[in-house]
Amino acid sequence: MPDFFFIGEEELLVAFRLVGVGGRAVYGRDDALEAFLTATGQKRLTRRPDEPAPVEATGSGSKVLILSSGVVGLLEEEARDWQFRGDYPLVVEIPSPGAAPDGGRSLLAAIREAVGISI
Repeated sequence: MPDFFFIGEEELLVAFRLVGVGGRAVYGRDDALEAFLTATGQKRLTRRPDEPAPVEATGSGSKVLILSSGVVGLLEEEARDWQFRGDYPLVVEIPSPGAAPDGGRSLLAAIREAVGISI
């Protein structure tokens, strides 16, 4: 079971994979909603019985779900409702590439704050 899982833009997914965090790149609301519902355990992927989805591809069972601000913009209501439930995975938001970070923070500072670790 992975501790962290990322859903967002492909550029960020590549960066997260380089540090051992699995994830899924999404390309629109329907894709983002499916990834979010699967990662939070609200939906199961439909696959052939002989083709199990690896945990790394779904995020199922993750403790922290990292969403880019672009994905949060697509899933405002769903992400907010999930956060109010207080269930795992915990949802954290990081800035999308090209988005102006809150308060002028850098992307690295936002990730450190969201994850809670500074290396």
